[in-house]
Amino acid sequence: MVKVSDSPAVQLSEKLQQANKTKVQIEAPSKVYPELTIKEAYSIQLYNIAERVQKDNGIVGKKIGLTSKAMQDSLGVDEPDYGILLEDMVIPSDNPVIKSDQVIQPRVEGEMAFILKKDLEGPNITVEDVLDATESILACIEIVDSRVKNWNITIRDTIAAEPGDEFTCRFTEGFGEVSVTFEK
Repeated sequence: MVKVSDSPAVQLSEKLQQANKTKVQIEAPSKVYPELTIKEAYSIQLYNIAERVQKDNGIVGKKIGLTSKAMQDSLGVDEPDYGILLEDMVIPSDNPVIKSDQVIQPRVEGEMAFILKKDLEGPNITVEDVLDATESILACIEIVDSRVKNWNITIRDTIAAEPGDEFTCRFTEGFGEVSVTFEK
């Protein structure tokens, strides 16, 4: 792992944290620091996760983004990105309300949530390994947001910006029509 020090990485981490607090959009980290690598972006992500976990915001899961070819093509990448789900990112399915001051420019995506009964570790994990580790699969709505102006992002930006610009709502039972309300 790349060590985060008093470098552009720490400055970018702090800018992302500030944007999350104030809900004021910023320039993409990759524009501010064009040399930003994917490894450095993950270091920024881990730095920001550590900051939030220190404030009693527990880790509740992990996420994989950019799993579809269409989403990868939209960012010009050929790989998914990975992140952490924190307690304050989960909204209750019985009252899925997000206040307008919690988001900047939200988008909604349908997702699947894999509830695991055991950890998956190491390289070369197979589909069979995933199925064996899976307790259940639930429908999930992800509300993604971007602290970056006009969604002008690269994969390095999506990685660095985790966590903080999304919410997830998992459904524990079958459901019909679903709506999520944005309140002022």
